[in-house]
Amino acid sequence: MSGFLVQVWRAFCRAVIFRLVSPSVDFVAFGGTIYVRPGVTLRAHNRAHEETHLDRQRQVGQWRWLWRYMTDKDFKLKEELAAFRAEIEAGGDIDFCAHYLSSGVYGFNLTEDEARRLLQK
Repeated sequence: MSGFLVQVWRAFCRAVIFRLVSPSVDFVAFGGTIYVRPGVTLRAHNRAHEETHLDRQRQVGQWRWLWRYMTDKDFKLKEELAAFRAEIEAGGDIDFCAHYLSSGVYGFNLTEDEARRLLQK
């Protein structure tokens, strides 16, 4: 694809992705690209989180990964724990990560304390 078409495709994906996911999600990683909600800054710890998703998509296959992420809650939890642990290692705040993981955005039935314990394992 030419550079212009790639830019158009990414703009389209960004517009569609952020309409389909929760309004509280600022970053989505898929297909080798990290999509950033307009007006939001991608910091190093956020990048570490999203790059973990991209690495794992490459290992499993992006479409298989996406299917499992969307349909298998245990898989989704495992993937988010790995990504949040990478975020914390890169300087992210464990309290923020535990809060976000337990907030309902992902559909997990976790308290903040349970999320924090899982992140510390």
